[in-house]
Amino acid sequence: MKQRVKSMNHVLKFETQGHALPPNARQAFSDAEKAFATHDRKFLDLKEARNDLEAFCYQFRSNIGEYGNWEKNVAPDVRGPFLASLNETVEWLYAEGENAPLADY
Repeated sequence: MKQRVKSMNHVLKFETQGHALPPNARQAFSDAEKAFATHDRKFLDLKEARNDLEAFCYQFRSNIGEYGNWEKNVAPDVRGPFLASLNETVEWLYAEGENAPLADY
């Protein structure tokens, strides 16, 4: 019995690549992500403070104002100036308060 052994040789072209980033690139990306998160947190804190102040003003204005739930519990001599202060704050929110820093809120 005769046995034939066939063999074929082909040159394969391929490139190898590692999927891991080098340590210095990984550190740079980590630092950039932390900086982005810090900037985002500052922006979100600013928006949250602005929305809280706005909600506070509208809630008190509606409850202390005419036909409000708390109208009869507030002295009339206190109610007028407080409502004026709330209205002034709401006007400030939409004027100079648009670009105010967090400390102002």
